[in-house]
Amino acid sequence: MADLRGQTLGQYRVITQIGAGGMATVYKAYQPALDRTVAIKVLPEYLADQPGFIDRFKIEAQAIARLDHPHIVPIYDFGQAGQLAYLVMKYIPAGTLTDFLAGPFEPKRAASVVRQIAEALDHAHQQGVVHRDVKPSNVLMQDGKWAQLTDFGLAKILTSPSQLTASGASVGTPDYMSPEQARGEPVDARSDIYSLGVILYQMLTGDVPFHADSPTGVMLKHVLEPPPPPRKINPGISPATEQVILRALAKSPDERFARAVDLADALERSLDLDATRPATPVASPRAGRWLIAAVGLGVVIVAALIALLIGQSPSGTASVTGPREELFDDFGGPAIDAARWTYTGTFAAALDSSAVSIQNGRLVYQIQNTVDDYFDGGVRHDSSRPLQRVSARVTLLDATGNSDIGIQVNGIDGDPDSWAYIALAPSDGSVNAYVGNSRTQQQENFSLLLGTGMPATHELAIGWDGTRLIFYVDGKESESVATQTRGQWFQLLFDVDYPDGRLSGSFDDVRITYGD
Repeated sequence: MADLRGQTLGQYRVITQIGAGGMATVYKAYQPALDRTVAIKVLPEYLADQPGFIDRFKIEAQAIARLDHPHIVPIYDFGQAGQLAYLVMKYIPAGTLTDFLAGPFEPKRAASVVRQIAEALDHAHQQGVVHRDVKPSNVLMQDGKWAQLTDFGLAKILTSPSQLTASGASVGTPDYMSPEQARGEPVDARSDIYSLGVILYQMLTGDVPFHADSPTGVMLKHVLEPPPPPRKINPGISPATEQVILRALAKSPDERFARAVDLADALERSLDLDATRPATPVASPRAGRWLIAAVGLGVVIVAALIALLIGQSPSGTASVTGPREELFDDFGGPAIDAARWTYTGTFAAALDSSAVSIQNGRLVYQIQNTVDDYFDGGVRHDSSRPLQRVSARVTLLDATGNSDIGIQVNGIDGDPDSWAYIALAPSDGSVNAYVGNSRTQQQENFSLLLGTGMPATHELAIGWDGTRLIFYVDGKESESVATQTRGQWFQLLFDVDYPDGRLSGSFDDVRITYGD
């Protein structure tokens, strides 16, 4: 393919090449109309000469463009310039999962990556889209933590009546290819789950399960040979986790997990089970997300959890402890819990399923401002007990102007008009904090962290130590102001600019520490 640097494709001015693969070349480009940088995936010229390619390309591009998920790189546009067909995507300056696979992952880190990829795949599968080429190089890792699945260029619409592609085509990457895909058979969502299982195997052992002298040899091993037991390569893998990996790599699709999120759930349960076995000494309290399975974990886990919650020492005597953080809401249910949350602000007047929803364990806001004023609001929790600390993992996916999303606490120092707000702001995902009073119109502003672009994710928190209100970013104290008392209610807030402002973002893992 000719070098496209300096050329124009449609309304996009190509800046530089940032990647290349067997089926596409990726360029960084500029879109003057919206003053933004984008990534353009350009397909080889010879494809345009194939019968039916343009129709097939349009169908695949429309399938990809329908996907809207925090862990999927969004498609903005697609087009054709002469013999070149191209997809326009969000530009994300990040490496891929491949860059982090020098050795085995710590299990909880692997589980976090699997969870994010699984949720992306589950969303695509619900839209009738199979990725067909799930592999580490197709997983962007922003800041080394936030996974975003890309390159759905091989995806097909499962429910498409046009049948423009041959069902027996073996497309994909041999190291991560499912047995049915290697045989050239039709595939479904379970083929992607197998590929995700290979990624999990690689993250925990440091290597893919099969090697051979040729790609065909690797494909044959996927079809015919069982994978080497993961625990023989890495004895630190627990038996429960090994069984999760092997189930994901079952030769028969019927023996695998039915959904990608089922794999993520099983993996997290296996790690939680391993962490609570009596024979395993616990060196320190768990700092990550508590994943408690209510069924099948037995009396040992219940006893361990009770001891943890009441602060019991190993000898059985109660130790003196301060206030403890609790997971208030992980948004794991099908809808917002009305017993805990109410709607406030201008948001309540326009509440509908397109504006707020629960998606894959997250509270998701997708707001379009159609009024000639700022549009703010969100879900609110009122507490009968003083709030010592409130935190949440907050994601800003996209926003315009001065729109932002974050945590606001009200009723500080007993004044219902006083408030404190910590938020992610466009266009670079910076973290800012504000303290003010809506009656007196006084306000202090603080810049806490410079961003690197959207999407951006941080754990944000507001807390009190008895004399100060403290803002935290990713667990670290960033700023404080003097206060006398704590707040009494908080809100997962959005604030959308006008005119025609927009914001999309999400919250999960809301945690509360109550005061005395």
